[in-house]
Amino acid sequence: MKNIKCADESFNLWWLLDQTRHLLFRARQKELDGYNISVRQAAVLFVVEATGEQATPVEISRRLLRRHHTITGILSRMEKEGLVRKTKDLERKNLIRVSLTEKG
Repeated sequence: MKNIKCADESFNLWWLLDQTRHLLFRARQKELDGYNISVRQAAVLFVVEATGEQATPVEISRRLLRRHHTITGILSRMEKEGLVRKTKDLERKNLIRVSLTEKG
């Protein structure tokens, strides 16, 4: 890969960070290919595991710095694949809890 030089040091730093992020993302995806899940799905599984019974779509989106509707879509696909289970909170009917399944 050719080095891109720019007089703006801030841009150079941003460029290097972006390239590093991209390479790490690709390496992680190669690791996860054997499990047939994406990097984003693995991140959601990690947050649900770490959060435990308190996991909600809003909490997951906050921890992953993603928009709520993005996480909602990922969770819906993961539920269809049997990785997570979404259930209504017994005390607060408008609250959805997310838990791992055996497969997840």
